[in-house]
Amino acid sequence: MTHGFADIYHTRCLVKPDKQEEITPGGIVIPLIAQNLSHLDMHEMTLVGIGSEAFKDSREVPNIGDRVWVTIDESLKFTGKDGETYYMVNYKSIFGKAGP
Repeated sequence: MTHGFADIYHTRCLVKPDKQEEITPGGIVIPLIAQNLSHLDMHEMTLVGIGSEAFKDSREVPNIGDRVWVTIDESLKFTGKDGETYYMVNYKSIFGKAGP
């Protein structure tokens, strides 16, 4: 299954965190923010979508599927059609590719 976006517009990029929301045996949802995924910290995520205007002024452009370092401040969080959590971020919130 996919995230559900046919196109990513303008300077936006779609990233997917490794860790997803957890649900306790009692049914309590523990969101990513409560799992030390701070909006101010940098996180390693997978790049799953790139807008048509993203990285136009950059020398190096990451590819879909690359592991990237990203901050999620000013991001939009949503649940994809596959039930996974994704963040829509401005491409300038992606600071580089993550190493192996």
